[in-house]
Amino acid sequence: MSALADFQSQIGSGHYPKINIGRCLETAELGRSFNDMSEHIDRLVNDNLIASLNEKNARIAALEAQVNPHFLYNTLQAIGSEALMNDEPKLYDMITRLAANMRYSINGSNEVPLSEELRFTDNYIELQKLRMDDRLQVTRRIDHSLLALQIPKCSLQLIVENSIKYGLAGDVKQLSLEIDVFRQADTLVIRVRDDGAGMSSKRLSEIVSQLRSYRPGNSSGIGLLNLYSRLKIMYDNRADIQIESSSGKDDHFTCVTLLLQPDQKGWDRCIK
Repeated sequence: MSALADFQSQIGSGHYPKINIGRCLETAELGRSFNDMSEHIDRLVNDNLIASLNEKNARIAALEAQVNPHFLYNTLQAIGSEALMNDEPKLYDMITRLAANMRYSINGSNEVPLSEELRFTDNYIELQKLRMDDRLQVTRRIDHSLLALQIPKCSLQLIVENSIKYGLAGDVKQLSLEIDVFRQADTLVIRVRDDGAGMSSKRLSEIVSQLRSYRPGNSSGIGLLNLYSRLKIMYDNRADIQIESSSGKDDHFTCVTLLLQPDQKGWDRCIK
């Protein structure tokens, strides 16, 4: 009994020791029960402590993630004002667009109306045109009846960014993009096609394999994998990414298609 009393006292003070209260069958069984309980409590306390620390670290990281972009956004605004005062309209335009895109990226929810994502993407494209002069041409075919649909934020922009980044690889001097947005039955189709360098069949197979072998929480790697990870978290099986590409001498292109199946409420927004 004194051993049990000592055991209880240590439990109360935050220590979880093992207990040995005799060799007879009854006391040995009682001791095992108390030891199992002690180990279980110890695990629970440690798990809760780790969870609490992780939550605290996550909150700190979230606050830091908010502070740093806002600092950069405010700095860009200040530089833009300086460029305007020094009669640098092109530089001012670039900085203003970049600041607007940064504000869009760090504010708001995970989903935005298609109209907002299109404006954000157009802003990004104009930024690239300012940098590339006449090397980038863009054609848009948008079903404007779909503009109220909610889609993942930065999804279209990320696909366009990938097209420009990888499309201009190698000896490609100019790039043409085609952006199509339309409805096909109960699916929203967002398609970006470029006539850039394209990919070899081997590289295409690797990327498709990475997408298809997606595991929750594993979103590292290229931007499309990050987007695919978000799609599966947000839409589960109601979203997909399809990729076609060729790097042939006379037939080089990449086409990335984003497929989303909004719920009925989403489609109803388009009717209003």
